Amino acid sequence: MIHIRYWYRNAKCYGNINDVIFFPANRADAEKGKRFCTDCPVKDLCKTYAIVYGLPGVWGGTSFEERRKLGSVVREYLITLYRDLGVLDEYLLAPRTLTEVHEAVQQRV
Repeated sequence: MIHIRYWYRNAKCYGNINDVIFFPANRADAEKGKRFCTDCPVKDLCKTYAIVYGLPGVWGGTSFEERRKLGSVVREYLITLYRDLGVLDEYLLAPRTLTEVHEAVQQRV
């Protein structure tokens, strides 16, 4: 089974956690977070993770509102697909901040 720790370690934000831009209080900070993700090598995996778990904030260069527009149909499709492929990480319950993701990864290493 592929767990978040395998792709998250390659994320541009790994070790560079900034809750201000990834969990912004305003649109300007959200745009900073989205720009930070632009050249991240795991941007698509990150965005997919956020869709599957319904996470708030900026993930994979997208805001919660942008991902929400995709609708629950896409989310349910991804959950089913990843469960069928055996790559849905059932052990990490939807963390609310990148700090929690980082802590979860460290605990699982």
